[in-house]
Amino acid sequence: MGSGKTTTSKLLNEVIIRSARVALPDIRRFVSGNHREHGEITRQVMLDMAHSYLQSNIPVIIETVCGEEYISKCAALADEHNCPLHTYYISADEDIRWQRVCERTRQMMNMELLPEDKIEELKPIFVENKAFYARQGENLGQILDTSNLAVDGVVHKIKNDVL
Repeated sequence: MGSGKTTTSKLLNEVIIRSARVALPDIRRFVSGNHREHGEITRQVMLDMAHSYLQSNIPVIIETVCGEEYISKCAALADEHNCPLHTYYISADEDIRWQRVCERTRQMMNMELLPEDKIEELKPIFVENKAFYARQGENLGQILDTSNLAVDGVVHKIKNDVL
């Protein structure tokens, strides 16, 4: 949350011609209500979508927050389709991530200042997200710290790795 995953995956999808972007935030919106109630099915839908694209030789950008188990499933899918798997752990300093989350939310709400009640609503989600990252460790892929790296630099690095 606030590390730059969505911004990076959207831009990668634009610069990697004929690629498919399968993003957790988008898939979560398929079902109304509390997305945490259907996390496993959401992740399976993402794998199924990736499988379908890979069957058509379309490279896939999977945007998600996950642990080693899901990366293993992605690796098995890549092996099944005889294609490489590149994983990245995109993060930033906590203060920077919080600033980005608040700014993005303010823009989405089309407001000059983010209301205090919205800030209070975001805090527990941010803390939970931070705890998830801490439990996973940083061994989930190549570390890209976006604290001082613009999105164009992140995209350039990943594009050079995968093409």
